[in-house]
Amino acid sequence: ILRLLAAGASVNISDRYGRVPLHSAAHWKLKELIRILLEANSYVNVVDNKGRTPLYVCVASLSTGLYKEDLKYQVPCIKILFTAGCDMLNLEDWLRWKGPGIPVEFLAGDDNFLTWYNAAMTS
Repeated sequence: ILRLLAAGASVNISDRYGRVPLHSAAHWKLKELIRILLEANSYVNVVDNKGRTPLYVCVASLSTGLYKEDLKYQVPCIKILFTAGCDMLNLEDWLRWKGPGIPVEFLAGDDNFLTWYNAAMTS
């Protein structure tokens, strides 16, 4: 990826479905790739042909059966997208619908995200 970026590859070029590399990185929960793409100016709120943002793609695979296990990989990606200024949409509703919210051990390390999360979950 770094070689492609160094050669001038666009991080915002989309496939026929409107997905950009950030959608794929978010889908597979590749937090370091998400960070690299955002540092290369990938659009954090880009939508594909079905209106899905990278944040949506990241959390859409949240399973009610594997809730905590899924969140272990999703929360670091959500935090990176949040820090980059993504529209948090209705993430708190999604989390309430799927399960009990984000376990406390996954919230450490990002005070801004923790502040947003606490406000969102109490509203």
